[in-house]
This record gives sequence, C-alpha cells and structure tokens, in this order.
Amino acid sequence: HYRLFFGRNSDYYLEIVKKQNSNKNMPFSAVAFIFGLFWMLYRKLFRLIPFVFLLLLIEAVIEQTIYELTNTTDTVESIVDKTSWLLWAFIFGAFGNQFYLKMADRKITKIISLELPEKETNEKIKKAGGTTLIPHLFIGVLLILAFYLANQGLINIG
Repeated sequence: HYRLFFGRNSDYYLEIVKKQNSNKNMPFSAVAFIFGLFWMLYRKLFRLIPFVFLLLLIEAVIEQTIYELTNTTDTVESIVDKTSWLLWAFIFGAFGNQFYLKMADRKITKIISLELPEKETNEKIKKAGGTTLIPHLFIGVLLILAFYLANQGLINIG
C-alpha cells in the first residue's frame, strides 16, 4: 500500500518507513528544507499547511511587536528575518518526512477500513497519495494575474 501511496520515489519513502519501524532517526529532507511549503503542497500535506501559516503569522506578529517596542534597527530586523526563515527551513527538513509518513499512515488506514474490494482500495490509495502540481499552477496563475494587473496600474504590489 505504501508503494501505491508514494508513487514516484516510493523506494526513498519505503526506506524511511523501514527506519521509522525500527525506531531509527528520520533522515533530513533536503527537498523539504529547500522548498518548504511548496514541498508540502507537492506532497499533498494540505491539512498541515493552514497550521504552518498560522504559526508563521503568529511569529510575524510577535516579531513586529518586538521591533516596534524596541525600536529595532533595519539590520537587526534583517538578521532576525533571515535566521527565522533558516529555522523554519530546518524544521521542514527535519520533520517533513515524519509529517508525510503520518499522513500516509492515516490515509491508508482510513481507506483500508472501508473494506472495499482490493482493486478499488488500491485505486483510492494511489489517488490519495502521490504528488500534485495543481496548487503550484494555481499560485503561478495568481502571480501572473497580479503582475498583469500591476502592469496595467490597477493594483499596487510594490
């Protein structure tokens, strides 16, 4: 079932499942580190994304409040912002595979519990897993639209 769920690169994730089952440390995901939220979208971690956005928003509000209360210089703000993004990237890299496997387990278990015929179960698992570029295409279209509207002077994005 895992192989069906993971789709392409299933061998990579099957090795991670073996490590998880033998209580070994999860490997660091360089792809999740580099691409963060885009990796989460690609791997269909849709339920986790609003939570991450909320945490990012809370962090931004706290940072901004501290900046305003302490009259922080632009240099310090820049260093804090870069450090924050690096910390978030490390969190994605360190825990991305763990989040992904938990989602895979949850979805596979739910589908199996439906007690459907094997062929239908396999089809549902394959559809629930894998990857998608649809959110990325949607974001791309929105960006193109925003730049077009800005170029026409209808909105200001700068």
